[in-house]
Amino acid sequence: MITLSWNYQGLGNRYAVEVLTEVVRKQIPIILFLMETKLKVREMESIKSELGFFAMLAVSCKSCRGGLALLWKEED
Repeated sequence: MITLSWNYQGLGNRYAVEVLTEVVRKQIPIILFLMETKLKVREMESIKSELGFFAMLAVSCKSCRGGLALLWKEED
């Protein structure tokens, strides 16, 4: 099992998501923990789908600070 923790200080720009997508593609983590996403839960839903994860537990940012997300893939 691979667990990946990522603190990029904001996933609101396309470049950050592209970099994260490439890391996830190469490392193939089962669990992904994102810190300082600076996104609301509804915004994280689309990133979850784009990255190919099954489920997510997220906490929205407050203003432009914080935001957490724990994503995981369904085990076979």
